[in-house]
Amino acid sequence: MNETQIRLNQYCECSGIAHVDSDLCFEDRFEAFGCTKKSECREACREKKIDADFSPPTDGVSISRYYENRDFHGYSIPRILVLSLSPPEPKKKPENGEPSKESLNPHWRETLAMVRSILHCHVPTDILPGPARRWNDGNVKEIESLFVHVRAAKCCSNANGKRQEPPRIYKNCGEYLRKELQILEPDVIITQGNSAHVVAAENAFHSVNPVSDIEGIDPQRNVANIAHLRLDRDAQTGDDHTVFWLKSYHPSYYGGFYHQAGEKIEGERNEKGSAKRWNFVRYGEEIREFVNSRTTYGEY
Repeated sequence: MNETQIRLNQYCECSGIAHVDSDLCFEDRFEAFGCTKKSECREACREKKIDADFSPPTDGVSISRYYENRDFHGYSIPRILVLSLSPPEPKKKPENGEPSKESLNPHWRETLAMVRSILHCHVPTDILPGPARRWNDGNVKEIESLFVHVRAAKCCSNANGKRQEPPRIYKNCGEYLRKELQILEPDVIITQGNSAHVVAAENAFHSVNPVSDIEGIDPQRNVANIAHLRLDRDAQTGDDHTVFWLKSYHPSYYGGFYHQAGEKIEGERNEKGSAKRWNFVRYGEEIREFVNSRTTYGEY
């Protein structure tokens, strides 16, 4: 276990937001969850008549050695953090401990494709994992190891639905997010969907500057920003820490997301499953410039 994972696990345990055993019944999961605001959030869900599905997290943030070291088989990669509500698991629980043979849901399929696209200029094509279509594809775990996924809402009342969480849940979870980001020290933050945008803007950043004039990106669709993280006095990230912030549509919003992502790369257009997309490839090139000259990039 790497140092960042240890620090994050310790924080989650101390703050009461560590994930709980998925094999426990609903009430036992609720009792095992240590967040002091869980009853308040549960009541907010009851007011929206969605209490039956309300559940503490059963999945934690997993940090690979690639993320920790900013290195993938000898090639430098940025620390990419994806922030959204939806958990990545398949809808059905795997049988006999084997990975599910179901197709990846749109959220996770396109999230993996997004990361591959951003890393296109960082890692040679023959080294970068290929596209993945199903949960049991060997490439899924490898691509997942190239970034971290953080949930905007630690508890979830609609893990596989399309409804928004009650605003109270996002508000209560915001303070946790700020500390998580300090520990994870990402170079890139991708927020998926409006709720994730708002949580990040209100809790994680103290200032934001749009990035303009990215070659090949339609200015009307450009979602790139340089954001400055809010830091606690005891943060170990220095006096200031800037990140490249992409305000992405949620992949489940087909029309908006696919226009934003751009056309598929010709060589992967007919691949089964996800493929790299040009706009995110261009953002990846911009991210490389940002990482290499963070203090002077764009004169921010």
